[in-house]
Amino acid sequence: LTRLRTKDGLDLDWIANNEKYGDSYVEAIMKGVQFFQDTELVTVLPGRVKLADPDGFLFSNNIISNIFAELDDDTD
Repeated sequence: LTRLRTKDGLDLDWIANNEKYGDSYVEAIMKGVQFFQDTELVTVLPGRVKLADPDGFLFSNNIISNIFAELDDDTD
């Protein structure tokens, strides 16, 4: 998830196609970023999630924490 803090963002296709993670992780990530997408702190593109510049980067810890919470709930 640290890739989310890069200019390229997080590659959802790579996560979905990785046998260690898969579609359930992508679904959890999308749940985790939903609120932040609504507040325009996150941009969702086909196959990719990016932080909005500069505000998304300022709130990146909150965004990533929310994603981890969803991953924890969905992958138990």
